[in-house]
Amino acid sequence: SVRETFHHRHNFTISSFFRNRITFPIYDARNNIVWFSARVVDPQDQPKYLNSSEQAIFEKSKILYWLNLAKNNVKMLDMVVLVEWQMDVIWLYKLGMPIGVATCGTAATDQHFKLLKRFSENIFLLYDNDDAGKNATVRALKIAYRENMFPKMIQLPEWYKDTDDLSNDVNLEEAELPKAEKIEFVSTRKDLSVLESELAQIEDDLKLIAEKKLRLANLAKFYE
Repeated sequence: SVRETFHHRHNFTISSFFRNRITFPIYDARNNIVWFSARVVDPQDQPKYLNSSEQAIFEKSKILYWLNLAKNNVKMLDMVVLVEWQMDVIWLYKLGMPIGVATCGTAATDQHFKLLKRFSENIFLLYDNDDAGKNATVRALKIAYRENMFPKMIQLPEWYKDTDDLSNDVNLEEAELPKAEKIEFVSTRKDLSVLESELAQIEDDLKLIAEKKLRLANLAKFYE
């Protein structure tokens, strides 16, 4: 065959760009496939997500994963949950919340919020429960505020790292809580001023600790 001849002459094989990965087709709001994103199966593989390159028909700063399927529910319930990754959307669906959408390999942009505004202004941010996720939340809130939009933040308890942990919590299953209530069970609303205040307090604490260490070091030198 042509492929076998090509392999023989050039001494290499052709393999899938997304090999050994779960591949997600990315649709625009009009239900057209415009892009692909793929997540590793083996946690040891890197990078965690691999995306096809941007083209004229796809700009990741303007596209939200699952919006084509969630938009009717978003309109009906007048609320949407913005998450970071495609798998987060699936975990939300598992929790009985079919109103999740995800950015595609980029931070939330003004274009994302303008797009969401067409379907609902009642936006919730649900990012990973770590420093990176909290910083991403603050950045997203700042961008939304510039668009005169005021999202709320869902704060997971500290024992949940992300929606994966939440959706697979055996204790929640045993409690037989209705799936749609699980998000309400763990939700806390905070505005940008509170988050920035907390970050500022952390920075002040770190500065204070650094100053105390310096004083102790100087004191130790004095008694040497």
